[in-house]
Amino acid sequence: QESYGHFGIADAELELGNLDSVKPAVDRGIAINPRSRRAHIVLAKYYERKGDERLALRHRGFSERLTVDPVSRTDPINDMLTVAGGPTAIAINRVRVLATSRDMAGADRLRAQLLERYGDNALLHAGLAEVDLLVGRMESAREHAETALRLDPNLPQAHVTLADYYLAAGDPTKALEQGDRAIQLDPDVTAGHVAKARAYEVMQQPAEALAAYQAALAQQPDNLMLEIRVGNALIKADQLDAAHDWCMNRVTQAEADGNVTPLHAELYVALANIAQTRGDGKVAVESYKRALMADPSREIIFRQLAQLLIQLGRGEEARKIGERLMNAQPQSLDYAISYGNLLSSLGQFDAAVAHIQSIIAELPTHPAPHYALATVYLDHNELDKAKAALETVLAHQPDHEHAHLMLLDIARRKGDHAAAIAHARAGLAESPDSVLIGNSLAWMLATCPEASLRDPQAAVELAEKVATRSQRAMPNYLDPLACAYASAGRFDDAVRVAREAVDLAGAQDQPDLAAEFGSRVS
Repeated sequence: QESYGHFGIADAELELGNLDSVKPAVDRGIAINPRSRRAHIVLAKYYERKGDERLALRHRGFSERLTVDPVSRTDPINDMLTVAGGPTAIAINRVRVLATSRDMAGADRLRAQLLERYGDNALLHAGLAEVDLLVGRMESAREHAETALRLDPNLPQAHVTLADYYLAAGDPTKALEQGDRAIQLDPDVTAGHVAKARAYEVMQQPAEALAAYQAALAQQPDNLMLEIRVGNALIKADQLDAAHDWCMNRVTQAEADGNVTPLHAELYVALANIAQTRGDGKVAVESYKRALMADPSREIIFRQLAQLLIQLGRGEEARKIGERLMNAQPQSLDYAISYGNLLSSLGQFDAAVAHIQSIIAELPTHPAPHYALATVYLDHNELDKAKAALETVLAHQPDHEHAHLMLLDIARRKGDHAAAIAHARAGLAESPDSVLIGNSLAWMLATCPEASLRDPQAAVELAEKVATRSQRAMPNYLDPLACAYASAGRFDDAVRVAREAVDLAGAQDQPDLAAEFGSRVS
C-alpha cells in the first residue's frame, strides 16, 4: 500500500537501465496514489531515456504543478520501517522528506514516534542529526550526533555526522578530527574521506582536499559524483591541465556510450570554468551549451552562459537561448524569472518589468517574482518601487534573507542609517544564523556616521559570531570584526584581526581588498 515504494523501485530500475521494468512499477504506484508528483518525475526521466521529449516535457509540467506527495498513506511505523527491531534508512528518509518539504509538524511527529520506540538506537540519532543539519536545526543536530556517539562510540556514521555538524558550525579542524576517527574505525567508510575533503576545502588546503576526494573515489570508482568532485578539486589545486583531461575523458566516454546524464552537466561546467580561466570564451560557451543539453533544468548554468555571452558582446544570442529554454519548460519559475533578469541586464528595462509583472499576475503570493522585480527596479535606481516590492516579499516570506539585506541597502543609499539598522535587526530576528545580515549589522553598529547609533559592544559580539560561522575563511567577514574591536577601544585585537584579513585576502588573490584592509592597519 506504499506508492512511494513502487516509485522508488521504478527509479532504481531506471538508474540500472531496465527500462521495461520502469512503467509497470510506476503503474502500481499510481494505482495507490493517482495524483503523485513523484510518478510524473520518474515518468519524465523515463520518457527522456526513451527519446520521447514531448511526453517527457508533459510529465515535467505535471510534476511542477502538483504538490509534494504525502510520504506515507499508512501508519508511519510499520514493518517497512524496521529490520531486526530497529529503524532503517527508510524511516529516517521519511523524516528527511517531510522536513525538506516544509512539513515540519509531520516530520516532528514521526521523529517523536521513532525516538519513543528506538531511542537507544545510535543509527537513528545519527540519521536525525543529518536531517537537522539539512533544515538548519544546529543545536538539535549536535545533540543527536553526540547521543549517537554516547550510545555507540565506535559507529563510523556517527563520527561522519558530527564532522558534518562541525563543518556547518564553522569548525573545520574538529570536522577533520571526526572524519579521521570514522576512517580509523572503518577504512572503507567513503563519507569519512568526503568529510575530510570538505574540511580541507574550508581550510584552503586544496592539495589535501584533492587527496581525500581521490581516496573516496578509490573506494567507489564508479561514483560519478565523486569523479566530479575530483575534477573540481583539481581546478582548485590549480592543476588545470590535469583537470581538463580528467573531465574531458569522462564526458567523451559518456558521449561515446550514449550515456550522458544530468550529472555530467557538472563536468561540462568544470570544462567551461577551465576555458574561462584560460581566456578561451568560445570553448567556454560551447561547454556551457553542452552542460545545458545534459541537464536543461539547471537554470543556474544558463545564467553563467548568459553572463559570459553578454561579456563577449553576444547579448542577443543569450536572449534567444533564454527564451527558448523558458518556452521549453513553461512550468519553470526559475527560467521565467531568469529571462526577466536577462532583459534587464540587456538594458530592456520596460520589457523586463512587464515580463516579471506577468509572472506576478499568475503567482501573486509567491515571493520570488516580487523579489526579482525589486532587483530590476534597484538596478535602475528606482528605490521606492524596489522598496515596495521588497515589502511585498516579506509579507509573504518574513525570513527572506536577501529582501532584508536589500532593504537595508536602500536605506543606506538614502542616508537613513537608523532605518538601515532597523531593517538589519528585523532580518536578524527572522534569520538569527544569517552571516550576511549579521555582518552588515556589525559593520553599521561599529562604523555608523551617526555616533548615537553606534553600539561597539553589540558590534563585537555580532562580528565574532560571524567570523566563527564563516570559519574565519572570508576576509570580508574579518574586516568588520577588526573595525568593531577598534570601535570598542580594543586596538591590539583590531590590528591583529585586520592583519589576518590582509593575509587572507592576499592568499585568496584579492589584492584590492588586501590594500584596503591594510590601509586601516596603518
